[in-house]
Amino acid sequence: MPKVIEECKEVEVYAGDMGHVCIKQNGYPDEDSIIIIHPDDVTKLIQYLQEAQAEAYLIRVADKS
Repeated sequence: MPKVIEECKEVEVYAGDMGHVCIKQNGYPDEDSIIIIHPDDVTKLIQYLQEAQAEAYLIRVADKS
C-alpha cells in the first residue's frame, strides 16, 4: 500500500513489482519523477536523508538571517 505525503507536491512510497522500494513525486516540476531503490539500500538512504535534512534546516536558518 503506497504511503503518501500530502505536502506541496504529492510523494508516494511503495514496493514495486520487481521488489524494489519506489519513491514517486507527482508533477514536479511538470512531470512525475520516480526513484527506484534496492531494499538493501533503504537503511543507508534513510541515514543520508536524515543528514541532508539537518543540512537543509541549517541552510534555511542561514537564509533567514
